Amino acid sequence: MAFKSIKKALESIALAASLSLAPAAANADNTRLEAAPHRLWIDENKTEARIAVLGADVVFGCLKSGIGSRINDNGFWKGCAKGSLAGMVTFAGEYIASYNNYPMFGAAGKLVHDAGISAQDNVMRGEPALSQYQTDIGPVTMTFRGSIVPTDYYITALPIGAIAGNLIKGQELDLKNSLYNLTPVFKMRNMMMNGTVDGYTIGNVISYYPDRFSGSSVLSHEFNHALFWSKMKFCGDLLHPVPYMKDIEKLWNVGQDLCYGMINLPMAIDNKAYPFQPHELEAFSMERSSKDY
Repeated sequence: MAFKSIKKALESIALAASLSLAPAAANADNTRLEAAPHRLWIDENKTEARIAVLGADVVFGCLKSGIGSRINDNGFWKGCAKGSLAGMVTFAGEYIASYNNYPMFGAAGKLVHDAGISAQDNVMRGEPALSQYQTDIGPVTMTFRGSIVPTDYYITALPIGAIAGNLIKGQELDLKNSLYNLTPVFKMRNMMMNGTVDGYTIGNVISYYPDRFSGSSVLSHEFNHALFWSKMKFCGDLLHPVPYMKDIEKLWNVGQDLCYGMINLPMAIDNKAYPFQPHELEAFSMERSSKDY
């Protein structure tokens, strides 16, 4: 009975977070046009901005892997070094994926990116960096451990809600771009917020308006958000001390949903905070306009 009660409560929390974030994520891009001078600086200094993203990936990998390694009695600095190297791999994947206007570049970048994230998460758990590989396609995260066939999988609720929301709105699944990026991509029927929002991402589910700038720069920006979602996988491990959580995590990574909700909390409180959030700054820095292709 206790297990069922906890599971029901967590499901309610995640569902509420999913429903609250869905409209917020769409509304938030309206503030892009009002972004403070940092947006102009990023536009004019793309190389420096991307170096900053590389630095952030390295620091994030160092802290995540280092702290986890220390907790598992393997030493902070040893874990930090491995996590930092994995952070470089993560950035390489993001860089490749930013060219997702070309066939399969998004998919290739995603797989490389997830290799870096997987290595960081493995070290965080006190395991060898290459002990397992995880990647997601929509709501399903697959685990490969010593095999080219998935050895395990789990789901996350937020992408399920995003997919359902797009289908309910009657938006078209873009099969070509979904394949090219190995993540669900939907075509919006109209631009939102009085013609200022041409794309948004919830979890790893992308929705974009294809008739503006041929969709290339929009997809480049939004796909980076989908990759950022992968960085939250480790949050499931943080909840394991909670009773029955390990059993729940075998089916549903509630931690990933909750971490995503917490990161977007400033936006939910004040929509104007959105352009200053880490994942939006990263997407601003990594996106490519049509002139970059």
